[in-house]
Amino acid sequence: MPMESHSRFRLRPWAALPGLLLLVLAEILAVTPAVAENFIVYAGSYTDSPSTSKGIYAARFETGSGKIEPIGLVAKTVNPAFLSGTADGRFLYAVNWQTPAVAAGGLDTVSAYRIDRDTAALHLLNTVSAGGALPNQDLVDPN
Repeated sequence: MPMESHSRFRLRPWAALPGLLLLVLAEILAVTPAVAENFIVYAGSYTDSPSTSKGIYAARFETGSGKIEPIGLVAKTVNPAFLSGTADGRFLYAVNWQTPAVAAGGLDTVSAYRIDRDTAALHLLNTVSAGGALPNQDLVDPN
């Protein structure tokens, strides 16, 4: 009989297991709403005829809704075929190819812009030779 009286008060760790599993599951399934962010998205375009594009265009992108809202032309330039930006969002670089300079025997170019984060406008800093014709891409060192 003493054995039975003790068994009534014996700890049964497995008895708490369903409650513990529910707590763990509730923690795993707890969804914290993602913070919606807004970004400026830039797109280069081909400006040769028959295209009516004029250069680099911008749009605002909202991650929360997936909505994209066009801003419009932000930099007039010839065939900005490839764009890349700095990690801090301050500068944008465009590879310009098949420029009038190439038709005249010159070389294509790469243009550097400062980004106005409030308006999305691009301000031309300078344009340099790409070192040849038909450059394909530019890379920005992340450092």
